[in-house]
Amino acid sequence: PQGEASEQAYYMRGWCMYLLGRHEEALKLCKQFVEKYPDSIWAPNVLFWIGEYHYNHGQFEKAEQSFDSLATRYSKMALADEARFWAGKSAAAQKEYVRALDHFNRLTVDFPDSPKIPEARFVQGDALSELGQFPAAILVFDEVLQKYPNTYLVDLARGRKGDCHFTLGKDDPRRYTEALGQYRAVLDSPTASTDLKLQAEFKMGRCHEKLQENEQALEHYMKVVYKFLYDLPNQTPADALWFTRAAFNAAAIKEAERRWREAASIYRRVVDAGVPAAADAQERINRIRLA
Repeated sequence: PQGEASEQAYYMRGWCMYLLGRHEEALKLCKQFVEKYPDSIWAPNVLFWIGEYHYNHGQFEKAEQSFDSLATRYSKMALADEARFWAGKSAAAQKEYVRALDHFNRLTVDFPDSPKIPEARFVQGDALSELGQFPAAILVFDEVLQKYPNTYLVDLARGRKGDCHFTLGKDDPRRYTEALGQYRAVLDSPTASTDLKLQAEFKMGRCHEKLQENEQALEHYMKVVYKFLYDLPNQTPADALWFTRAAFNAAAIKEAERRWREAASIYRRVVDAGVPAAADAQERINRIRLA
C-alpha cells in the first residue's frame, strides 16, 4: 500500500469498475480516492468524473459541488475551466440562476482564454432571461453574435435574442419588429437546423398576431404546417411540437373568423399526422361539428 504504484492502482480500480458498468461502486471508490490522495495528479480527473456522474443522474447540487471543488482546488489544471463551466450549468439546472451567473463570471475572469467562454456567455444570456433581465440578456447575445460569429451558437443566439424582444413587446410593440428581424435571420441562415427554422417561423407568426396582422401570422403558421408534413417520416419530437403549436394557432385564427370548415381542415392535418396532440385536435373537430 505504500508503494509508488499504489496511488495509480487505486485510481485505475475505480476506472475499471466504471468500464464494467458498476457505476455505484466506481463512484464510491472515486470519492475515497479524492479523500485519500487529494494531491494526486489524477484527483482532478476523478472529481470531474464524479461531477459528470451526478449531473447525468440529475443530482445537480452534488454535481455543482464536485465541479466547484475541482475548479477551486485545482485552478491551474487543464480541467479547471471546464469544471467551472459545468458548475454553472449545474446551478442553472437547479434554477439557481444567480449562482450560475457567478460561476460563469468567474470563468471569464479566471480563464479568459478558455474555449468554453462562448458557450458560457450564451448560457449567461439564458440565465439573465430566466431572471427577467431581458435587456441585459440581449446585450450578452449580441456579444455572442459579434465575438463568436463562426460558432454553432450564432443561430441559437439570434433566436434567443428574438425571444427577449418578443417578451419586451408587451410594453413596447416596436420590439415585435425587432424580434421578427432576428427570427428572419434564423430562417435565412444556411446553418440553422430544421427545428430552429420551424421554431423561428412559428414565432414570426406570433409576432404578427401581436401586431394584429393575422393574415401574415396565418401565412407563417401554415408554412410550419406544410414544411412539417412535407418530410413527415423524418421529423423529430421537437419538430412535431412547433407543427402542433402552429396548426392550433392557425386554426384558432380561422375559428375567430368563424370559418369553421377551414379550422376543422387544419385540425384534421394534426390528426392525420399522428402527433401526440392528435386526440386534442379530434376533440376540437368534434366541437366544431356540434357548434
